[in-house]
Amino acid sequence: MNARSIHTLRPAFALAAALSVAACAASNNRPAPHVVPRPLEAGPADSPAANRVEDAAEEGAAGDPRTASKALGLAPGQAGGQAGGAAGGAAAAKPVRGGNPPLPSGTLGLGAETLIATVSGTRIELGDLLGSWLRRDGAAVRALLDDLVLSRIVELESARIGAELPAGLLARTFEKRREALAAEAARAGAASLDAFLRARLGLEPAQFFIGLERELAVDLMAARAVRGWLLTSERAEVRVIAAGTPEKRDQVAAALADGRAFSDVARELSEDPSKEEGGRMTPVVRGDSTLAELAFATPVGEVAGPVEERGKFLFILVDGRPRPLAGPWTTLGPEVEASLARRSIEDPEYWQWQQAMQVIYEVDLEPFRALLGSRP
Repeated sequence: MNARSIHTLRPAFALAAALSVAACAASNNRPAPHVVPRPLEAGPADSPAANRVEDAAEEGAAGDPRTASKALGLAPGQAGGQAGGAAGGAAAAKPVRGGNPPLPSGTLGLGAETLIATVSGTRIELGDLLGSWLRRDGAAVRALLDDLVLSRIVELESARIGAELPAGLLARTFEKRREALAAEAARAGAASLDAFLRARLGLEPAQFFIGLERELAVDLMAARAVRGWLLTSERAEVRVIAAGTPEKRDQVAAALADGRAFSDVARELSEDPSKEEGGRMTPVVRGDSTLAELAFATPVGEVAGPVEERGKFLFILVDGRPRPLAGPWTTLGPEVEASLARRSIEDPEYWQWQQAMQVIYEVDLEPFRALLGSRP
């Protein structure tokens, strides 16, 4: 496993993350995305798939393979939203390249009373196992379920937009992961990688590698789905200065009135980590929040504010409002790959995407609850 994993998300831009999520949530009249309890990386709003997306994006940009995901049967909804009109096409989603087809609902025929073991003729059933696991580590179970759901959304959304991985990327990533596992096996003193997998995971190597290939395919595709959504959305590229007190607000206003460059003032006076990049935020997608409305009402190149948002006084500079891209993946794909090479997926970008996907794809966790409903 690499040093960074799906369990170690640290938001790069704390204020930007909160504001971007608020912007997207307000635009859809929905609550901000569900956040899984920790540890999945230790930031204030961690998410398994968010870490996979960030890691997969960095692989797309720098050839650094990261973590894995899974897949769960999930029926697409009919809700509206920016891309809602195309949601119906996801029902016939093809698997991502290198992956296995999604399992139709009910394929495994599992229920709470599915027999998994016996002791002197008495039954141990699947519901017993899941119920015990939930009582011992409920946060981990729910985090895994969230990961499974988001993985399936990646598959469905990638199929809907026709996304494909660059030729050879999955094979190269798979080989790097296999080499890393072989090195780990050698450090553990195992006779071979196959022996290591059987002893450590209790899995046959062929079974393990089939699953790993699909997980890597979903990880890599996640970055393309997120960035593709952003590039086809109405968005504003902005810089932000955050002041925590009226005194600091007045200091920022005076510095800007003196004609100092916005980025210089941000680096010196802003109270948000985005100051390190001169206040640059992840692009803000059009919505009904204070920040989004301000970003789309302010002419490009001009400064607006201060406005108070979440206990901070905000000044923003609108750097640009790029024209949304359109067209098939043969047109969009090269733009996505070039964009990922310049900058990997950032947390607020992922959270805005996740919120939009909740509008397109209906998620129903009731079968899981029903599976456990009769268990103490």
